[in-house]
Amino acid sequence: MSIKKYMCIDLLMLCIIGIVLEALGTFFVNYMYIGAYPTMVVSLLITMLAIVRWGWKGLIVIPFCALGNLIGGQFFVFNQQGMGKYNWKEFLSCLIGLSTLALNLIPFHHYKTNNLLQNKKWFLPVAILLNFIIFEIARGMVYGYIVQGDNGYILRNAMGYDVTGVVITLVMGILLNRQKIMLNFEEKLEADRLRAEEDRIAEAEYLKKAGKEETKIEEQ
Repeated sequence: MSIKKYMCIDLLMLCIIGIVLEALGTFFVNYMYIGAYPTMVVSLLITMLAIVRWGWKGLIVIPFCALGNLIGGQFFVFNQQGMGKYNWKEFLSCLIGLSTLALNLIPFHHYKTNNLLQNKKWFLPVAILLNFIIFEIARGMVYGYIVQGDNGYILRNAMGYDVTGVVITLVMGILLNRQKIMLNFEEKLEADRLRAEEDRIAEAEYLKKAGKEETKIEEQ
């Protein structure tokens, strides 16, 4: 299977997982916290995983995660007031908020993704917390602008519930990183190719050196 085909299948699966888990997560969080403001449950984790694995191409999961959040909120039937909070405004604010995770691409490109995640153990938890803060600020500003005047809506009312999502992202992100599931496949393939090339050159030099020594023995 080519890397391109594998990437398409992997991203398709992440998009499906993003819709399903975010919809279910939003539904059950609202079930546990009656009257909860719009929350995000697994979208931060899914989006970051996709970006780590495939770089900028992983951003494709964002609208699907935002859609899952909207679906989970719309089917929340335990509180009619809660249902009204999940609409196109919430979808747009989540979409733009999750898009801020593209900022991860800057350090990933400069220092290489796998190097940061595997050699700098502090980087992932710090990145997740920063992603959470930036996401909340962006989502709150967008929603506040659309609502016209309620600029603190998300930050004041939803950030506390979103802690559930950031805890899930922290725990699962660290576990996936330890299992080497959270890694950039293109970088890994390139590293494997370079390692194989180095092994080939080393083997060729060894055989060449061994051949010369064998020739010297025969001449003696």
